[in-house]
Amino acid sequence: MSADLQAVAPVLSDLAEKWTQTSYPKPSNSEEKRALKVLRRLHALIKKISTPAFFVTVNPHDLTSSMVAIIGGLDIVEWQAMSSFERAKFVANHPDVAAVAFDIQITNFVDVILRYKHGPGVFGHLHCHMLVWIAGNPSPQDMRDRMAADEHFQNRVFQWPEESPFDAKRPRREDGELDPRLQRQPQVREMDNQSFIRDYREFLTRLAIECNWHVHNDTCFKHLSSGDVRGDHTCRMRIDGTVQHRTCIEPETGSIELRRWRARVNNYTDVIMFLMQCNTDTQFIGSGEAAKAAAFYTSEYITKNDLPLHVGLKALDYAIKANTSKYAGTDQIPEHTKDRSLITKAYRRWGLLYESCVSHCQIL
Repeated sequence: MSADLQAVAPVLSDLAEKWTQTSYPKPSNSEEKRALKVLRRLHALIKKISTPAFFVTVNPHDLTSSMVAIIGGLDIVEWQAMSSFERAKFVANHPDVAAVAFDIQITNFVDVILRYKHGPGVFGHLHCHMLVWIAGNPSPQDMRDRMAADEHFQNRVFQWPEESPFDAKRPRREDGELDPRLQRQPQVREMDNQSFIRDYREFLTRLAIECNWHVHNDTCFKHLSSGDVRGDHTCRMRIDGTVQHRTCIEPETGSIELRRWRARVNNYTDVIMFLMQCNTDTQFIGSGEAAKAAAFYTSEYITKNDLPLHVGLKALDYAIKANTSKYAGTDQIPEHTKDRSLITKAYRRWGLLYESCVSHCQIL
């Protein structure tokens, strides 16, 4: 399916344009016919095995991951004592270590947290998006009908962790306080249950503030046009500081609108956050509209065009020629200065290749 989507990606935009003009467009060539067949297969797959239950994002932070230190041969205490710049330098010099650490973390997420093919699990930089299907999960229409007929079932679906909201302003770590992503989690086997629950909640709160508290940055506004105002209303993450006091059903689409008490904290699942110690996002897919949006996002994401290699090579060739031209006839300038300039230009030009997203398999 992935290969077929990649093959038809060039004509999807043409089909999308046709669909904006008519609901039943006719394919005008063999490529468009093939694209429609692939889309029908995707729809059939969803119909056969129902819609996914969750859309999960896991975003391990390699600069604070203890796994990176262990695989890289560093002592944990040494890793914790390093500055952010020193850890970033280590990861930059050992990209293979970061890739292997990422693979181990994602594999363990699937095996330990989701427990895929291992019985019931939690649900009954490098990042990973995944759609999670759960055996027995009702279709959006069945879910909607049951919630309309059974108030007790509706309340169970609405049930969400009862947590106190954070303050509107992000708390700052105290001077000398260790980043919780670098710390070892509280261990249940090393303390009594009451002490573990207390330390678990305190550690989870610190992780949520560190990993899932949204602060606007350039990524939020990368699709804005020149002159557009940056702010809450233009953030592409749609975290604009609004809250919702209670969970309800959106009448038109049947979507479940979860309550939102924490205006700047993105959705997370306690156990995932505690075990992964990184930014995560878990979204419940409870309606047909949400399922279609998830399917569209996934197909759009995996059909992103990679930057052609010849474009990167031309950029690298330009950097070399530009540096040679810059220092032509300047024998008095030290060679190490010229070398540094060349490496800087080459890095910036070749860096264009790494602005595209790559898959987990491509990384390895």
